[in-house]
Amino acid sequence: MDTTLDITRYTIDLNKNPITGVRKGGRSNSMQIVSLKDGTEWVVINAPEDKRFCGFLYLTQAIEEAGLDIVAAKNRMVWNNKTVIYLSRYCGEVKPSFMEHGGLILKLMEQTGFKDTAGGANLRLVDGKLHVFDTEPSSFREDVRVKIEEFQALHDEILNAFKKAQEDN
Repeated sequence: MDTTLDITRYTIDLNKNPITGVRKGGRSNSMQIVSLKDGTEWVVINAPEDKRFCGFLYLTQAIEEAGLDIVAAKNRMVWNNKTVIYLSRYCGEVKPSFMEHGGLILKLMEQTGFKDTAGGANLRLVDGKLHVFDTEPSSFREDVRVKIEEFQALHDEILNAFKKAQEDN
């Protein structure tokens, strides 16, 4: 079995997919949103970046294990001016209706511990599918935060492999 870490699952190569624009958006126009050559948009993640990334890793696994028809918004690392910047896929501004998606939102909360959903906060609909973002530890129940911390080692392995790959280039 190959246990080599595939960092391309967690990173974006800006040499192949460069930034084409930057704008303000999101909550109160307070977020920096970058556009890439491939047409995707990404939100620059605020501190603590590594903890939010660990929350993304946990949530992705928890959603898969629970078999929920929900997507954890992708988080990626990019190398820009010898600095690692963390990005989260921008999911637009269409919030789900609790009347229409309430059952799924409740399952998300119960089965993953993600709790930051009031008023559609941190939830968006993209092509009719529920997406979850802003995975900082405080967005989860306290009992789940220990599980999130367990992803720190994977985060560090990804980060170190990514930095090494960039420095070798």
